[in-house]
Amino acid sequence: MTTESDRQAPDCGAAFDAAATGGDVLRLTIDFAGQALAMRIAGRSAQQAIVPALEHLRTETDSARAGLAIDVWDERETGVRFPAPALGGGDALRNGRIESGDRDDALLGYREHPGTAFRLASRHGWFAFFDADAIPWYERAAPMRDLLNAILMRRGAHIAHTAAVATDGGAALLVGEGGAGKSTTALECLRAGMDYLGDDWCGVESGAQPVVYSLFNSAKLRPDAVEHFREFQPVIHNRDRLEEEKATAYLHRWLPDRLRRSAPVRCILLPRVTQAADTTVEPATARECRDALLPVTLRSTPGCGAASIPLLVGIAHCAPVLRLNLGSDRSSIPGVVARAIRESQAP
Repeated sequence: MTTESDRQAPDCGAAFDAAATGGDVLRLTIDFAGQALAMRIAGRSAQQAIVPALEHLRTETDSARAGLAIDVWDERETGVRFPAPALGGGDALRNGRIESGDRDDALLGYREHPGTAFRLASRHGWFAFFDADAIPWYERAAPMRDLLNAILMRRGAHIAHTAAVATDGGAALLVGEGGAGKSTTALECLRAGMDYLGDDWCGVESGAQPVVYSLFNSAKLRPDAVEHFREFQPVIHNRDRLEEEKATAYLHRWLPDRLRRSAPVRCILLPRVTQAADTTVEPATARECRDALLPVTLRSTPGCGAASIPLLVGIAHCAPVLRLNLGSDRSSIPGVVARAIRESQAP
């Protein structure tokens, strides 16, 4: 069904058509949080900035059956500007997102840095890079977070600054600020045979049966941790820039069979590095989880506003919370995490 929101965006559609005239358009459909999302990406620069992080979500679903279509292009490569939004009296700019006061609930986003813009109507979205080649490494590892989060929020879910790993019994969320040990814990669990859903950003839907969704297959490590993960090294794509960037790899190129798209959430772990040899867990509180989750998610996700807070609070309360005390014997970490998942399952 075509809505007023879709009809009000002919300029976005015309802009993408103009950007696509060069013929270099990639079409793919991804399984995004259980929903088929059909994408058209015009230009090599935009494709290289987006596809590696989303490759593990690619599906053979017919694009005609997708619930949502997204068109993407790069302004510099195609020479086509993203149409400037015509703001109405009910529009408000909040943290990089324009929330429409109209009944169609259209969303507009604009980020001067790193330079992106989007529009999301009811069944169609448009996203443009100002210069995709200038996008920072961490944006390439988790591209289009503002647009993808807007899609999640429409179904009562939210992007969360969390890693996630899973066994056959369910998933553990790993919540903490940068340096807490999320990435190293997730990679230790991955190479021990557990499934991987993300090391920094995941989608989470709380409720009676909370679910975590994989968004990006990227993994990032501080340069001083790379030596410990020797099998990780061949797939590092920014080896020549490790003095300025974290080592980043796209794990569909390493262990594609261990990438899980979704899993039920069984527990939330708050990692912290300790001086002990053994890794242990101890009870923690939902308030501690909120304190670790909300500030960094709100700060790092453009478009977050008042509507984000209850969704994020719901995530912090969606499962038992435990403190994960990371010891120096890293080989023990996966077993402790797997046990926490197992013991947190409902009887």
